[in-house]
Amino acid sequence: MVQPLNLNEGDMNKVLIMMLAGMLLVNSTFAFAEDVYVTKNGKKYHKANCLLIANKGAKPISIEEALKKGLKPCHKCFPKGADTATTVAAPAPASATLAANDPATDQVKK
Repeated sequence: MVQPLNLNEGDMNKVLIMMLAGMLLVNSTFAFAEDVYVTKNGKKYHKANCLLIANKGAKPISIEEALKKGLKPCHKCFPKGADTATTVAAPAPASATLAANDPATDQVKK
């Protein structure tokens, strides 16, 4: 039979703080472990909602794997000066992507 632990209030607080710290660490790790998307022969990695890879069979890989392969960030998904580690988790606003691709002219603006 398992004996119950006899913990005083101070010990319980320590246990609670350790559990909360562990949960925070796990959650922050997952926030930066988000995938980026690459096409078979592409040289850049993208966010999931990037119109430049729409209908091109892009596959998810980790940002770490993309960097190991020497892939560069898409200029639409990750504007110059943006920190890739912090921008992977936050998708680009749809309005910014739609403004960059003008369907009326069917051309991608550079």
